[in-house]
Amino acid sequence: LEHRNISDEERMDALEDQLKEAKLMAEEADRKYDEVARKMAMVEADLERAEERAEPGENKIVELEEELRVVGNNLNSLEVSEEKALQKEETYEMTFRLMSQRLQEVKPCNIAHFLSFFTFMFHVAAEERCCVQPLVLESFRL
Repeated sequence: LEHRNISDEERMDALEDQLKEAKLMAEEADRKYDEVARKMAMVEADLERAEERAEPGENKIVELEEELRVVGNNLNSLEVSEEKALQKEETYEMTFRLMSQRLQEVKPCNIAHFLSFFTFMFHVAAEERCCVQPLVLESFRL
């Protein structure tokens, strides 16, 4: 019985040591958990602030992309308008060259008639905002 009693006491001492060690491990785990939870809360707060700072930038990006799309459309429209204006300018220049050649062939009595026609054509071209070289008309002055 005494031998069993000693054996039980040794076993109790070992269990008490294991209990102390388990409590220390549990306290260490709690401490680590608290530290990780605190760090996680800080990271979440940092993330929230970063998202708040990023939101205006993201909105600005959307605005700028829309503005870029509008500017691109305007540029395309202007390029089409420029091409049409260049075609009209070429047509008018060709007409002026042909009329100039014909004017050289006309009798002097008809020059006044052709000059008034050229003046009319010049005004039509100007109204259509087409570039007409002023030298064409200057070459016909008497």
